[in-house]
Parts: sequence; structure tokens; C-alpha cells
Amino acid sequence: MITEINSVEQFRQAAISPTFTQLSDTYSKLKFYRLDVDECAQLTQDAGARMYPTFIVYSRGQKVHTISGASPDTLQTLIKTAIRQA
Repeated sequence: MITEINSVEQFRQAAISPTFTQLSDTYSKLKFYRLDVDECAQLTQDAGARMYPTFIVYSRGQKVHTISGASPDTLQTLIKTAIRQA
């Protein structure tokens, strides 16, 4: 299957997607959500996502961590940090 990429944002999303999926499988007790920014523009704005991809960690209903960018290592560190602090 070939996926057409039309922007830098789409490329970054495609690059990080397998890592995001793998982490959601590894840490199955956590909840992972993927938001379509075109379909949910208001929610994206309300969450404070200004760059894509943006990963936000919530704990007990409060935003506790945010990172932007498509770095698999940074995303994995974010997840491990959130688990330690939970």
C-alpha cells in the first residue's frame, strides 16, 4: 500500500504512527487516543496543540505533560515519565 504525503505534518504523523501503536500495545493499561485535527479542530485548539504531532498526557483529568514533534525516543521517554509519576 502506498500512502500519499502532502505536507510536513502528514510526514511526521506517518513517521511516528508505528511507534505510537507499539507503545499503546506495550503499555496496554494506559489509554491512547489519536485525534484527527481536521475533524476535531475545536478540540485540538482547546487542548493547546499548536504543532503536529502533539502528544499530551493527562492524569486524573489534568494535563501533566506535552511534547510536540515526531521523535520516537522522546515519546517513549514521555510515557515512561508519566508512568513513574502516576
